[in-house]
Amino acid sequence: MPEIEPHHAYTVVVIRTDHTNDAAWTDVMAELAKPWGPADDRPAIVLLVDDPAWADAEPDDIVAAARHDAHTFVLFVADPHTMGCDDHALLALDPRYDEEDPDPIDIASPRAFRILPAATHNVQANLADANLFFAEFARVAHADPDGVLRC
Repeated sequence: MPEIEPHHAYTVVVIRTDHTNDAAWTDVMAELAKPWGPADDRPAIVLLVDDPAWADAEPDDIVAAARHDAHTFVLFVADPHTMGCDDHALLALDPRYDEEDPDPIDIASPRAFRILPAATHNVQANLADANLFFAEFARVAHADPDGVLRC
């Protein structure tokens, strides 16, 4: 996998692995570019990785490629599910997940969950500030009827 360019701790990193629907990708990018925060007063800081070399990359490969970056607290993936669903829910991956010492929560997949593009900035900021842990967001997402973090 190509390296992900250096970025700030508050940068939302989105890797596109599905290149079949350019209209959906345009919608995802538009959602990610919107200001966020309690008053929608915080600018969006996004690194879009739109390289065909990432096409069809699996979560383990994506995590392995980004694991070395100290500023990567979460990776967001635009995969076939993202491009095919109406809400364009991204896959959130925990690059720091350790199978030897997993988070002590009882959910099917503590290292991944679905998230709306508009919610990515809040998750990134809270993880960068160590206010919340990835597993806490995963628990909320998995509790949603559709399995998607919406806040």
